[in-house]
Amino acid sequence: MKFRSILIVTGFLVLSGLLILGISAIVKVQAEDEASIKNLEKIYHDLQKERQQLEITRRAIEQEKQILLVLRREIDQKFAEYQQKVKELEEKERNFIAKTEARALEKKLVEAYENMDAEQAAQLIKNLYQQDKERTLQLLRKIEAKKAGKIMENLVQIDARLSAQIASEVINYYKPEEK
Repeated sequence: MKFRSILIVTGFLVLSGLLILGISAIVKVQAEDEASIKNLEKIYHDLQKERQQLEITRRAIEQEKQILLVLRREIDQKFAEYQQKVKELEEKERNFIAKTEARALEKKLVEAYENMDAEQAAQLIKNLYQQDKERTLQLLRKIEAKKAGKIMENLVQIDARLSAQIASEVINYYKPEEK
């Protein structure tokens, strides 16, 4: 029985040792699990902070995007206005050049009529009047009065009725309008 008691005590000691080893392994695993859990909690917390920062950054970028869209619309509008003004200025420039060229041409035409023979000028005035009355009247108003008188004198000899009509229209141009 002694042997048996020794055997039982030895078994008990072996089991106790195994139990202690098991418990210490469990405690060790628990300690490692707690460390892992704390590490995971820290990682989770860091990820949450990172997520919050990303959300703040996303909102800031969205606000900047909206501001840029507004600015782009304003720039597009200003650019369209600028293009319209450029077109208007180009049109004014073309009109100015055309008027300047027309005045220069008209001045040369007036000089040409003033320098030509009065009889020849009268014939040309008659022909021009049949094609463009207003231009003829403008031309006669710009020709020096003395030379215009000689042209009209020659026009009377070519076509008295036409001469009277032209003279009347030139005079009526200078008459004040009645109210």
